[in-house]
Amino acid sequence: MSVVLAAHWSNVLDVSSAVFATRCYVLKRTLMWIVTLSIVTITPEHA
Repeated sequence: MSVVLAAHWSNVLDVSSAVFATRCYVLKRTLMWIVTLSIVTITPEHA
């Protein structure tokens, strides 16, 4: 029983860490996109 529970929990942790990693990746990409966009938008005004 405890072996099954342990296997279940490690599976849950694997899934949640994968979801977390995906969220971090998406967040990072979004932030970089926003930063790039604002740099492109702001630069002509200063030029």
